[in-house]
Amino acid sequence: MFKRLLGSSLLLTSLLGFSHLAIAADVKIGVVDAQVIIQKSPEYQQLNAQLQNKFKPRQEKLMAAKKTLQAEMQDFSKNQAVMKAEDQAKLKNKIIADQQGYESQVDTFRNDVNQERNKDMQHFMEKVQASVNTVAKQGQYNFVLYKAAVPYMDAGTDLTQQVLDAMSHSN
Repeated sequence: MFKRLLGSSLLLTSLLGFSHLAIAADVKIGVVDAQVIIQKSPEYQQLNAQLQNKFKPRQEKLMAAKKTLQAEMQDFSKNQAVMKAEDQAKLKNKIIADQQGYESQVDTFRNDVNQERNKDMQHFMEKVQASVNTVAKQGQYNFVLYKAAVPYMDAGTDLTQQVLDAMSHSN
């Protein structure tokens, strides 16, 4: 009786195990490397160039303001020993006000750049996702994962170049 029960349970276990493999064999999984897409995508590089060009005049103004502020600080530290206390206080207050204004401009600049970059990145990632969807549907993939979430992958599952190609064809 024990042998029959053991044999039945082994048979059942092996059948369940093989049916699991049969189900897994039908699943098709692809992997996309988002970092490679960002590095190799001409569209992303163009977005970066446009962002730099858009904010370059403001960046140059900030750099000029920084140089002016540094010059004021050097003059103050060089001449404060021979200055009247009243003139020292005025110049010191002016430098503090200029520094606060400069820091405020830098913060505003950074926020504007980040906001624009985030907007561009969101639009770019929507295009990446649309291309991933196209490649997945054409290749009949059940799942497409980002490489950052996959500790190991077979080279045959990498869809990165196909996604880049799909992106270039959609432009």
